[in-house]
Amino acid sequence: MPYFASAGAVGLVSVAANVWPEATRLYTERSLSSEHAGLMPLWHEASEALFSASNPIPVKALLAQKGWIASAELLPPLAAKDMTGLERLIEADNRIEAWRANGGAR
Repeated sequence: MPYFASAGAVGLVSVAANVWPEATRLYTERSLSSEHAGLMPLWHEASEALFSASNPIPVKALLAQKGWIASAELLPPLAAKDMTGLERLIEADNRIEAWRANGGAR
């Protein structure tokens, strides 16, 4: 987002907003106001975790893990076996939520 903001972007549509709505809003605000120092490593890692398998497999897995949806059930041809595990997602979730709770530490 910081790169797109510097090129004139005015908003963000992101799968991350499904699992981290407030953090994604804060990330977007920081990016659009050019307050993005240090954001890239954290959000790059989080994005990599969200796309560790075909969308929406990781997102549904994390939403179910958080208890926000009842089931991570997928429709064929998608399959949960395409993900190697939840550890990476949970670590990313913990880091993003800590960042958000800290007000998007600058």
